[in-house]
Amino acid sequence: MAVGAGLRTHVVGLREDINRIVASVNRKGIVIRVRASDFTQPLGRMSAKANEFTKSLEASNARVIAFGASAAIIGGVTTSFAQLFVQAQKVEKILTDINVVLGTTASNLQKFGDSLFKVARNTSQALELQLKRL
Repeated sequence: MAVGAGLRTHVVGLREDINRIVASVNRKGIVIRVRASDFTQPLGRMSAKANEFTKSLEASNARVIAFGASAAIIGGVTTSFAQLFVQAQKVEKILTDINVVLGTTASNLQKFGDSLFKVARNTSQALELQLKRL
């Protein structure tokens, strides 16, 4: 006896097989309707929700970055103003010390301070360095 003898082979396509099963079930009084949209619509809705979620994450990320940049800028401005006041106090103290030594009038002290600032600006040196040279 040959190998495979007695075996019946029947090739049926997937569509015909599904149609035969649906017809068999329909004959028993159960109605089955198969539509491709029943399978693709839920996937489309899930994809749309995932896309919306991605957009929400991107927007929140942009807000966090903007907040960080704003906080850094505000911190920098605050530090700058604090240093401005510190430096102004130093200059006032230096000019007061000079006035104690020189014992001059306010207008002469103003002229002296202006000349010190002019020299410091022209030589790109700090006021403290200019005073140490005196």
